[in-house]
Amino acid sequence: MDRTAAVRRVVVRVPTGRCPGDGEDAHAETTLWPPAAPEAITPAGIERIALDAARETGFEWDYDVDCSAYPCILWAPYPPAGENDEWNAARNEWGQHIFDALSRHAPISRSSVGGSHGIAEVFVLADPDDDADERAMERATERVRTLDGARAPTDRPAD
Repeated sequence: MDRTAAVRRVVVRVPTGRCPGDGEDAHAETTLWPPAAPEAITPAGIERIALDAARETGFEWDYDVDCSAYPCILWAPYPPAGENDEWNAARNEWGQHIFDALSRHAPISRSSVGGSHGIAEVFVLADPDDDADERAMERATERVRTLDGARAPTDRPAD
């Protein structure tokens, strides 16, 4: 397969949100960005950084960006058989490059969440004084399961 550039497919994109006020439901809180989030961690920032990182690291496989809620999820479907080792090394470098770029703007936590049809990279603002980052990561993991379940089976090599 001739891959000359990463293909970015934006699955769902939402603009940066505002913090919910008193009396607003809990669902509103889960879909909005933290009020102090730097531009880099917003949907537009994540999309730009992910694409730049793909170009700079040579990650030439398709990936999806899901910013339907905070935090954005970068979903990389597993490659065709025979490309797994190259893909995994490139995906790890891509994820680390994104983490490094985001960390220049704010303290960030990173998690790679594997599924049956791909691996998601999730980046949240680190919150040492609260558990907001842990709650955001838990919500993202649930969204990853939904994304993974919506995928058609791929020709993934056995581990």
